[in-house]
Amino acid sequence: GPSDADRRRARRSYVRSLEGLLRAHTRYPRAAARAGLEGRVELALRIGADGRLIATRVAVGSGHDLLDQAALDAAHE
Repeated sequence: GPSDADRRRARRSYVRSLEGLLRAHTRYPRAAARAGLEGRVELALRIGADGRLIATRVAVGSGHDLLDQAALDAAHE
């Protein structure tokens, strides 16, 4: 079977792919842009063995509900 190093590489590649997809689908809310809101949101994603998204939650919020919700919305696109 695959070595531990192979599994770590595959996991890193998978995470990078997910991050890219999330960035591509994230839309900065107009209201947040008008208000000059900025922040970083970290999501916790639960993904099934079949690759389907099972659950999402904000692990570390930005301090702004609009930005947190935009991140969650991107995960569900």
